[in-house]
Amino acid sequence: MPHDPTPLIEPVQFRLGDSLIWDKSIGDHSAASWTLTYKILPQTSGTVRTITATASGATFQIRVLAATTAAWTAGDHWMIGYVSDADERYEIYAGPMTILADPSTATAYDGRTYLQRVLALVEASIEANEAPRNVIRYSYGGVTSEIRTLEEALKARAMLVSAIAAEAARLSGKQQRVLTRFRTPR
Repeated sequence: MPHDPTPLIEPVQFRLGDSLIWDKSIGDHSAASWTLTYKILPQTSGTVRTITATASGATFQIRVLAATTAAWTAGDHWMIGYVSDADERYEIYAGPMTILADPSTATAYDGRTYLQRVLALVEASIEANEAPRNVIRYSYGGVTSEIRTLEEALKARAMLVSAIAAEAARLSGKQQRVLTRFRTPR
């Protein structure tokens, strides 16, 4: 079976116990004279992971063994990448990363994304008519929100449904297209 080509972008999700492999070329910052480092930071608490790329000509190679990722913790994280030399440092990447549980070692598994779990809480609150009594707090895209009323819960539900659809389209590679037809004015 042919091996897929090595990705050239940072992963947005992977499973514990899977290898992490990608290559990165950064214009003016050649692997021959710069160091590329990634930090994977948990969004709440836990251990910060550091990945240092190796040089292959002008390209950086990022390789993390399956045995290494197996010891990490599943959950929502933030990954930041930067290049540095003796005098300078520049951020080249920052984005969310979801580390999924390893189903081969899990005793329980919730395959829903963070947004899907928040949507379930909001819908349960709406259904039980608890929005006026319980406050739901969540963060998305660096913005923390609170839901205190039924109206806010309904607005949050609509936003979450839309964000989940966009996330699914992005992960599947099927971005939404807007088709437009132009006509000559009469």
